[in-house]
Amino acid sequence: MEGAVVRKRTAYSPIDADAQFVSVYCDGRDGDSNHERWLVATFYPDAEESADGEPVWMEVVGQYWRTGGEVVHIAGRAATRLVGDRPISHEEWKTDGAVFDHGDSRTRYNLTCRTCGLALVIKAPELRGRVLSPLVAIGAREVSLTGIRYMLRA
Repeated sequence: MEGAVVRKRTAYSPIDADAQFVSVYCDGRDGDSNHERWLVATFYPDAEESADGEPVWMEVVGQYWRTGGEVVHIAGRAATRLVGDRPISHEEWKTDGAVFDHGDSRTRYNLTCRTCGLALVIKAPELRGRVLSPLVAIGAREVSLTGIRYMLRA
């Protein structure tokens, strides 16, 4: 699936100012391209914990959260759920709610800028452990695709 796409700013609504989240954007500062900020996705830590005791991070589908409680409505989804190597559509999941119980289930994210084409495809545990949890730990709420690339190189 492709990264979130800003269709238009349809509405704003406040979020809890203390909410933990990390939003991903692209401003084209990777290479020769500079452009207006493209809003890619927002993630928040769910109350559920993974097998290793870390929070499970969820994508906020259809919204980009900003510091100060602003919400920008966006279209698209960064997450792809897989069973084995087969992507599972939202429609298939709605038809068979237990589809993720049939084998090796996992999530990957395609974080893509539709303006300059910069893209990162990253597995959920890697995004959680190497990007989202460390950023929340230092109080960061937004990160660029370029910033994520540098974090993954370290």
